[in-house]
Amino acid sequence: MLVYKTSDPQLDREIRRTYTSEKPVRRSPLDIYVSGQAAQPLKVIARDHLGYKVEVTSKIPLQVAHKHPLTESFLAEHLGRLGDTPFYLRNLTSSLNDKLILPVSELNRMRREMVEALIEKRVTATNWTISEPEPIAPKELERLRTKTNGSTQENETQVQLWVMVRSLVQLEAALETNARFVYLDLPTINEVSEALRMFRSVSPIATTPNQLAACFVAPPRITLPGEEKFIDSLLELNPDGVLVRNAAQLYRVKNSRFVIDATFNVANPIAFNWLLERFHPERITPGYDLTHKQVLDLTPFVPADRIELIIHQHIPMFHMQYCLFARWTARAPNRLSCGAKCKIHSLAIRDRKGVTHPVLPDPFCRNTVFNGQPQSAAEYYLDFLSTGITKFRVEFVNESPEEIKRTLNLYQRLLAKEIDGATVCSSLKARSRLGVLSTAEDTPIT
Repeated sequence: MLVYKTSDPQLDREIRRTYTSEKPVRRSPLDIYVSGQAAQPLKVIARDHLGYKVEVTSKIPLQVAHKHPLTESFLAEHLGRLGDTPFYLRNLTSSLNDKLILPVSELNRMRREMVEALIEKRVTATNWTISEPEPIAPKELERLRTKTNGSTQENETQVQLWVMVRSLVQLEAALETNARFVYLDLPTINEVSEALRMFRSVSPIATTPNQLAACFVAPPRITLPGEEKFIDSLLELNPDGVLVRNAAQLYRVKNSRFVIDATFNVANPIAFNWLLERFHPERITPGYDLTHKQVLDLTPFVPADRIELIIHQHIPMFHMQYCLFARWTARAPNRLSCGAKCKIHSLAIRDRKGVTHPVLPDPFCRNTVFNGQPQSAAEYYLDFLSTGITKFRVEFVNESPEEIKRTLNLYQRLLAKEIDGATVCSSLKARSRLGVLSTAEDTPIT
């Protein structure tokens, strides 16, 4: 079992020493070249790792040695005594013959002069002039506004309600409520295969965005090296498309229909349009950091029909490698010996306020903790529709079939304008919010 430190006094002392000590902690390597001949001054050239170079010469000429000549080891010993300076000797090369000598006191003086000259050169090095960059955002936003030239008219014939299910039981309930656009976020390939069979038994295979039914698969939130084969296995099942959640998946599904999920945290029109132009997804779900007002601010700069909004969800609060199921349902030391208890048990965390937050595993036993209280952007539906946004998503976590049917029935009536958003929120006891920030924290896109 891994134990994570929350405090390390020794590490604290080491870090504190880096900014409180008068002695330099980080020292630069020096390469020194020594040359000279009898009756001539000794020449020392020093160069640091940044390319700064200095040259110093002795004030005393070299003499023929009778003993203790200036060997490379002798020179390295005396010129390398760099002590509390910001340097250390990495390499010394000498072209002297071994019959020359110079007083040690003169070598020490040359070393001090060499260090002082190098430090001075660093301090007085060429100052870079940082020009004031021309802001890219205003010009780019104007280009995007001109390019989009978006219509803000409602197009109710294109309104779609996508449903994310996380079990076969949930899928069955969704299909019974006439759900025709589905995301499958299931833990095994076999379950995905069965889910696709169930869906296609009531809906045709979709090949274009405008068809009246589609079933996309949702790979895990995280893809580590070596896990790409899981994505390939999903694609071999021939789903109608993929909900892409990270960059590894983005490059893996380039030949398929796909939607970019909120996990990409797309929060401005420049990023939104770059992804559209570079990878050509059908739609992009803005990041959780945007409020409903900020999403509305996007629409003058991006094609509104390429936006997909999560109108109902339990916000994922954190995602972790640690498997709570292995620890609490199987009492196993790790996920490899737990016996897959997550397939037969459900699990939730109760916080200090008494709210229970459901926990779900992914195919690789990573756990996600979801907020126990659902949230809904139903009250803003008409605002979104007026800007041309017509694709909406309802995400389920651990809801029962009865809850799923009731929830979808409410949203279907909302999209048909039979009830208002406030009725949806109150009926579901959902917090009225889009994303993780309240409207009071809005910052407009300019």
